[in-house]
Amino acid sequence: MLRLRALLLVLTPALAVAQFQTGDSKYPVSSEGPLAPILDRLQPRQLGPVNMGGRIMDFAIVDAKPTTFYVASASGGLWKTVNGGTTYSCVFDYGNSVSMGGVGLCQSQPDVIYVGTGEQSSRNSVAWGDGVYKSIDGGKTWKHVGLTDTRHISRVIVDPKNPDVAYVAAVGRLWGRSNERGVYKTVNGGKTWELMFTQGERAGIIDLDMDPKNPNILYASAWDRLRKPHVFVSGGLECGLFKSVDAGKTWKRLEKGLPSYVGRIGVSIHKSNPKIIMATIEYRKPGSDGS
Repeated sequence: MLRLRALLLVLTPALAVAQFQTGDSKYPVSSEGPLAPILDRLQPRQLGPVNMGGRIMDFAIVDAKPTTFYVASASGGLWKTVNGGTTYSCVFDYGNSVSMGGVGLCQSQPDVIYVGTGEQSSRNSVAWGDGVYKSIDGGKTWKHVGLTDTRHISRVIVDPKNPDVAYVAAVGRLWGRSNERGVYKTVNGGKTWELMFTQGERAGIIDLDMDPKNPNILYASAWDRLRKPHVFVSGGLECGLFKSVDAGKTWKRLEKGLPSYVGRIGVSIHKSNPKIIMATIEYRKPGSDGS
């Protein structure tokens, strides 16, 4: 078995040598030179990860206290920091799925959090979810609040002033067609959900954003995707960018200046000037398959 014998650290103006030994030792460090009193006190520690980090799907930041935010991981649950990322604690690692797709919170009552399970990535190694969970105590406890069959959720948007109003963007199944795709809305804190917008069994909603100054204005992007063992299909006529000005009751496709045949679209509204909207668009040629 290979053993890490020594790590040579070149420091100016001194030369320090740290000896690492496997087994039961405490990884003793020895050094020479004027920095020896400092270096001798150092103990090596694992910073990790040893191989690679997992995918991060979404963030939810408390505007009034931006050092507090939540991180939704692809397959490791939901994490929370209260010190700007210096340390994290896992606040969701149970239930039928720890694969996170989206997380949203109510800015006026930031202890109210919704998470959508099932990451929205289209890799052949993704895990699916079992709907939406809600916390009213900053992530200490959770309750399942429906949409079990959505499988993969891309975004969760909560009304900034009303914690009972939330929107969920459901991408739907990765390996097959399904009718659970679309934009869902609750007005009673997750007790019931209404399908507000859908493009049918082919195209799910891959992104969703709300006008920060007018919660009745929403933008959603529909994406036709299908993973197969040998290929990944992306794009179609059902894809596109859509807008609602009546809290999701009706939707209109946005076409001016946009390609007619697209794949995945990401959309984001400028917080201080909602007239500025950024859309990242995957252009697809008709009949082409992605991989």
